[in-house]
Amino acid sequence: MGTDPRGQGRDLGGRAAAAGVRVVTAAALIMFTVVRMTLVPAVLVLSGRGAWWLPGRLDRILPDLDAEGSSLRKAEPAERAEPDPVVAGGAGGNSGP
Repeated sequence: MGTDPRGQGRDLGGRAAAAGVRVVTAAALIMFTVVRMTLVPAVLVLSGRGAWWLPGRLDRILPDLDAEGSSLRKAEPAERAEPDPVVAGGAGGNSGP
């Protein structure tokens, strides 16, 4: 019984290990797809606004990242005052006789 004189026993073990690695990798990718792309969004939809709730203390600590520029749209009217219109042919110009 002993060792295989042609060394095929070791080769078979290496092939089995490689096949096992492929199976584990495929299973991990399938689980990633199932969990991250189906179950997580489903749980977020079921939990509604509660999924996005932020505790008050944490809200005070974190900086306000205004990526969409919503604070610019909420600016006070005094801050967004329109400039004075420029009238053609104003004072001191060549507006005629």
